[in-house]
Amino acid sequence: MADISVTPANVELVSGSHRSGVAGEAISAGQALFIDTTDSNQLKKLDVDLSAAASVCCGIAISNASTSSLVVYALPESIINTGATLVAGTRYYGSDTAGGIKPGADLSNPDYVTYLFTAIDTATARIAIDNTGVQL
Repeated sequence: MADISVTPANVELVSGSHRSGVAGEAISAGQALFIDTTDSNQLKKLDVDLSAAASVCCGIAISNASTSSLVVYALPESIINTGATLVAGTRYYGSDTAGGIKPGADLSNPDYVTYLFTAIDTATARIAIDNTGVQL
């Protein structure tokens, strides 16, 4: 399998909490995010093979944003419609494609293992982020 294919227009918060912050780059709804502490705490796309810092997820974008505009993101314990087709019960992780999300079976060297959520059904997921810091 590869990264899930997200339709940003279909991503939405079903229940739970969200925050907003300044986007450090163009972001699409459904992408995993991290806070870049070296760049004014801007939100950027998670990238698990870029660096340990870039693999520390803070949430999943539920809005689109251009650079320097506000992006809204869902927090852990929230339920989101992912805008993608999922497999119920499957665990999903950060991808080596910036902002991407992939099933655990696709983790590979040198990815940092960043657990994002488990699919509730074919469209929704409960966010339960675990930034393990472990690199394959």
